[in-house]
Formats: sequence, structure tokens, C-alpha cells
Amino acid sequence: MPQTHQQDSSRNLVHSLNAIGSSRVQIGNTYNTSHHYQKDAQQDCTKVLEYLGSTDPREDKIRIQQTSGGLLKDCYAWIIDNPEFLAWRDQDRETRLLWVKGDPGKGKTMLLCGIIDELHPSTKLNDPKNRISLAYFFCQATNSGLNNAASVLRGLAYLLVLQQPHLLSHFDGIQQRPTTHSNAWVAIQKRFLEVMADPALRETYFIVDALDECVENLDLLMEIISNPSSRVKWIISSRKCCDIEETLGNEQERYGLSLELNQSLISQAVKNYIDYRIERMKNRKKLEHDVVEHISMGGIGMPTVGKK
Repeated sequence: MPQTHQQDSSRNLVHSLNAIGSSRVQIGNTYNTSHHYQKDAQQDCTKVLEYLGSTDPREDKIRIQQTSGGLLKDCYAWIIDNPEFLAWRDQDRETRLLWVKGDPGKGKTMLLCGIIDELHPSTKLNDPKNRISLAYFFCQATNSGLNNAASVLRGLAYLLVLQQPHLLSHFDGIQQRPTTHSNAWVAIQKRFLEVMADPALRETYFIVDALDECVENLDLLMEIISNPSSRVKWIISSRKCCDIEETLGNEQERYGLSLELNQSLISQAVKNYIDYRIERMKNRKKLEHDVVEHISMGGIGMPTVGKK
């Protein structure tokens, strides 16, 4: 049976922690002490990872791309050269937040999928030898496991500790409180803030899509996102929500990327997607006219390129 991202990652992290634990206890102790330590550490580590990884954002990304008809680079390549994105990525300054905003159907989710693909090769998520970690989450209002702030932090923490296993200790015991518990948010919030304040936290990119679809404790989540950290950079996307804009505060403290202000690029992305779909269906002539008409009905939006 094929192994999932989650199974492979959990096994690798447990192995790393066991190696660390073994080196600590074998000096001056017996093999039995070391053996029991490793066994207990493995069990605790597995339980914590199961709690944090109730959904694996990497698998969510694959699902989203598949249900949206695939991720086409020609539909998002423009954002890679966008001045706001380049400033966010390359400049080491206090402004460490990029907000991608736009109306429904503009393709925000697929743009963020493209950004993730662009950043991924240079991060620890691709190669542990890299310097920067990458963690992301896709909110979805209709999914109870993806529409609340606690789930967002759990998903981000899950990918983060896979790349920086020394941070896992902050989450010791969290698995004892069910994700449905009334204080689940308080438990994960406390530990996540500890991680953010930990001097051992290495440089990290956090990406959260569709914040407007987070229907529980969004205001508290926004407080964490808007709290500056010298080791963390954020990219968020949402519709143009007044509540989110007010929480983010001064425009000088963030980069803003409005899709409405990049309309010509969005329209070209839609054309690229239509051409791509037609090419794939060129042997299915009966569908060609219907496909063009259906996609074009969205006007300048991107109804099938990204979620609405």
C-alpha cells in the first residue's frame, strides 16, 4: 500500500527525535533506560503528530489542484515577477506580510498554490539542508476541519515541526485535549505563540489561503498573523474584507496585492487556461464548444482555475 505524506513524515521525525533522545540518555545509563526512553518518545511523538496533522495541508493542496483542473504555471507566473511579491520575498525589513486580495472567482487559491510551488524548492520542506521552512494551510468554510483558527494553527504547526523537530516539545501533551474540546483553540494558541517567541525558531514562511472562510476565531488568528516576528514571513489571501483589513492595521506594515488592480494579467491567465483546456480536449470535439462557453461565462474571473 502506498505511503502517505503523513506516514512518511511522521516516521522520519520519530527517527530524528529518537536519535536525539538516544544521544542524551546513553551517557552513563543502561541500554534499557535508553530503549524505554526511545519507545516512550516515539509513542508521544506519534500522538502529537496525529493531533497536529488531523489534516495534512500537502494533501489538501493536491486535492484542490485536482478538483480545479490542474495547476498551470502560465496562470500564475505573473505573480512571481510582481514587485510586491519580490519585495516580500527578497527584502529583509519590518514589512513581512503580503496580503493577496480579490473578489470571488479571481483565482486566489491557485495563485497561492503557484507561490507555494515557487518557494518549495528552496525550503526545508523540499530538502532538510535548506535554511528556510515552509508551512501552509487552505481554509474552506464548508469543511469543519478547515474552517476554524485552531485547525489553521494545527496545520501550520504540523508542517513546521516536520522541518524543525526541535520545536515539537512545545506541543507536549496537547494530544490529551480533543480537537473538538471547547478549549482546543486556547491550547494550540498558547503553544503556537511559544513557538513564535522561541529563539530557536528558524526562518519560516507561513501561507494561509482564504482567511475569509475561517468562521471561528478569525479575529484571534489575525492577531497572531499581524504580530511581527523577525523570523517569520506571512502570505495570506482573502476577499476584500473590512474586518481583515482593519485587523492588519497600517498599510505601511504590509504589502498589498489586489487582483482587481492586475486585471489585464488575470484576463491573460484566463485565456491561457482556456487554451490549455482546449488543447487537452482537442480529441473530444463535441465538448470543445461547451468548454469554451462555460469558462468564458465567468467573464474576467477564474471560476475553474481556482475556487470561488
